[in-house]
Amino acid sequence: MLLTLFVILLVLWFLGLVSGTLVGGFVHILLVLALLALAFEVITTRRSALAIVRDFRNHIARRRA
Repeated sequence: MLLTLFVILLVLWFLGLVSGTLVGGFVHILLVLALLALAFEVITTRRSALAIVRDFRNHIARRRA
């Protein structure tokens, strides 16, 4: 769940980054929230961070197939 939130916030951050200077500080707030969500996920989960990355890569590979 938090990994999904991380990906969503990261995508929104990237969109804000490429959209120009209109959103300024909001872009950086999204980046901080995304990093906090990822850090919280890594700290609170019983799985290792490498397992989370592996699962995400497998999910992307399945979507492409």
